[in-house]
Amino acid sequence: MVQGRENMSYYIFGTLAWRKGFCRTCGVHIMNEMNDMTPEQVASLPPGARAFRESARDMFPTNIRILNDFDFEQIKDKVYLNDGYDMIKPMYVNP
Repeated sequence: MVQGRENMSYYIFGTLAWRKGFCRTCGVHIMNEMNDMTPEQVASLPPGARAFRESARDMFPTNIRILNDFDFEQIKDKVYLNDGYDMIKPMYVNP
């Protein structure tokens, strides 16, 4: 069980607009959240990243697969599923 931000490790990828939180004990990805940035840093983001950051201001993507005894079927019509891998393909090919 993860409790408290002191038990999380954060990694910042890509455009630096978002950061990913991982459990410090087991390394499982827990959630994504906006990276703390100054107004100057936000202004320096590429236009697409800046627009996405603004449109996703109220989002808090969370990995619900980590919850014990959680029945996703009960909420599947109330959540937005996002397949980030297929939506934004990496710019490389695995050999």
